[in-house]
This record gives sequence, C-alpha cells and structure tokens, in this order.
Amino acid sequence: MNFLQTQAVKFGDIYFTGDILPSPSLEGFARLKREMSEFGREIYAVPGNHDTGFSPNSDHSIFMDFFGMDYPALMPKAGANFLLIDTIENPWAITSEAIERAKNSAGTTDTLFILAHSILRPNPTEIANSLDGIPDPLPDNLAQIAPLNDVYENIFVVSGDTGAFGNRPAVECRVYENITFVSQGLGVDEEIILAIRGNQLFTLPLN
Repeated sequence: MNFLQTQAVKFGDIYFTGDILPSPSLEGFARLKREMSEFGREIYAVPGNHDTGFSPNSDHSIFMDFFGMDYPALMPKAGANFLLIDTIENPWAITSEAIERAKNSAGTTDTLFILAHSILRPNPTEIANSLDGIPDPLPDNLAQIAPLNDVYENIFVVSGDTGAFGNRPAVECRVYENITFVSQGLGVDEEIILAIRGNQLFTLPLN
C-alpha cells in the first residue's frame, strides 16, 4: 500500500497471482478491495491455494465473492491479451478450454500474458512454494501452450507461487521454445513486483 500511495500514478491495472491472504477471509478481502479502491485502478486476481483453502476441501466461494470471474478469462488490455486461469480448480494445469479461448482471441495483438498461481513451467517442483494438490503425473503445460506460437509472437506465462523460502527464487525467468515462463512471489530476501509495459516485463523493488 505504501508503494502504491507514492507510485500509483505510474500504473494501470493491478493483477494478483494468488495467495493474497494466508487463508480465505471475508474481512481480509473486503479490506483489500476497500484500500485498493482509492487508487482507481482495475484489480484482477487468480486464486491461490491459500485464497481458497487447501485441497481436497477447497472452497472458492469467499474468493469468488470478491474477485470472481468465469475462468479462464480472456481480456484485451493495453495492446496485449491477458488470460487469467484457475490452477486450483484445475491443479497445476492450463486447460484446453483456456488455450482455445486465447487462440480465438488472437489477431488484434501479437502478445499474450497467461496469469496463474501454480508454477506452470517444466519441472515446477524445483521452485514451487507448495506441492499442495500436485497431480501425478504432472500436466505437460509446455505442450499445451506451444500451439499458441502459431498465433502469438510473444507469450509470457506468469505464475505466483515462489519466493517464500530463501532457497527458492523470488523471481525466475526461463524460455522454452519461444515461450517465456516467469515465476514471481514476494520473497523473504527481496520484496519486488513485476511491471508490464507493452510486451516487456520489469522488476521493481517495493521499498
């Protein structure tokens, strides 16, 4: 909040990639919406396992009351398409439905951002904070996303479930087959956020 109070004029929409609260809370989400409303920006979010409760007893209802949209949600924003997906309902995976939605919305932009909570890059357990709900076998998200290369020149997959432990990065960027996987969370050593401008990503310190 301190960061936004001094820097908000520089930013547009705000996206949360999950684990906004330690556990689902009507009071907590209401406070967040109330405090964020003063900046007059659109706020979007995808659920994390902490926002919905841990599987197998997850409950999306509190989160959906405040941020709910029909996931996967595809939004054209600032010269790019933003695809928001639910990797708690569909554990650790991007679905065929999400891929089709992105494919059908191509043509007006060459840039796609996919926003998720769970780490979607190959070998996600190397950096994920939690293995909660992890399926066996792991889905091949790279193979799912790869066909989008035919309709988008720039594809960024941004996940939020890393950085909670000192031995795992607060930010990681890897490129596989022209798809850029970015994993970012508020870390124990570095408190930074990602900023998107056009088809470029930047890290900014919160202090």
